[in-house]
Amino acid sequence: METPAVAPAVLKTDEPWIAGTPAVGNKLIAYGGTWTFGTKFTYQWHANGAEIPGATDLTLLLTKEYADAAITVAVTGTLDGYLPVTVVSPAAVDVELGTFSPSTPKITGTLKVGNTLKANPVTVDNITHEFKWFADGDPIAGATESTYTLTEDEKGKQLTVQVTYNKDGYHPATKTSAKTTSIR
Repeated sequence: METPAVAPAVLKTDEPWIAGTPAVGNKLIAYGGTWTFGTKFTYQWHANGAEIPGATDLTLLLTKEYADAAITVAVTGTLDGYLPVTVVSPAAVDVELGTFSPSTPKITGTLKVGNTLKANPVTVDNITHEFKWFADGDPIAGATESTYTLTEDEKGKQLTVQVTYNKDGYHPATKTSAKTTSIR
């Protein structure tokens, strides 16, 4: 008499979900939920429905390439004696632009009419700068470079420089320097 074949047991599964703030520069983490005790997990992250090559960890670092992407994760559970099961997170998380907070720029140079002042912003790879100079809080027409040569118009006034930092995948960040002492 032949022994009947025994079908593999079915894993108890749960829908995975994604935790973390979905913005560039942050990490997302996959949670598999409650499965049959002893289940081992593997992960595959997706952006806009396509597998992300090499993204097979529990976490995913959101780089600028994922800005505006819909992210999901597939969790595969395996356990001896059971058929493997793959479940995909039901709701995609939409990745937003990240935020960053650069330090405040500083103004250097001699505060005397005719001399050139320099804005010293934070310089980091892949960041561009936009400059705007102010005298007593009023914008100085045409003063949009990293340096500014003082004129008679600024004599007796205090200057500041506003720097807008731009980085791919992030919201622009604007910082204003401290006021100088009065221009001589």
